[in-house]
Amino acid sequence: MRRLVTYEEALKRHPQRVAEALARLRKSKSKWRNAEPETLMWAYSWCKQVKGMSFPEMLASVKNPQPKKVLTEQQRVDEEIGAYILGLDIETPGAHYWSEKFSVVDMPPEIVDEVRARIQADMKEEARLATLTPEQRGAEVEGLLKQLRGKPGFFEVRIP
Repeated sequence: MRRLVTYEEALKRHPQRVAEALARLRKSKSKWRNAEPETLMWAYSWCKQVKGMSFPEMLASVKNPQPKKVLTEQQRVDEEIGAYILGLDIETPGAHYWSEKFSVVDMPPEIVDEVRARIQADMKEEARLATLTPEQRGAEVEGLLKQLRGKPGFFEVRIP
């Protein structure tokens, strides 16, 4: 995921990283090496680190599922943010002749707010699903599967 920020925001939040990036740009052979920092594209990019598992571990989790932990909204946000890897990207406009990526530790508040909003929506949906009867839930799942069955690349496996 990616969120653009201004040079001023990047400089205010990460002065050392910005200075390093500009120093590297000035030393490079890029045609943008003399560009003003304000003309460069500054952005946060992040991805979620997912813990992998082996095939035997996956089968064991299907056969013997663990009870789901009940977490508060803040615990969910903290867990989600803790799985993210965040970087500060600096790119030249246009064809991206030069780019630099830096790892950043502090999660910007706008990204935390975005994660919180998504988790709140998930919690509302979970509460809605909890009120459904098994027949209603089955009908809803079947309706969703019916939509997916017509799409290319969908493969359905039924495990008894």
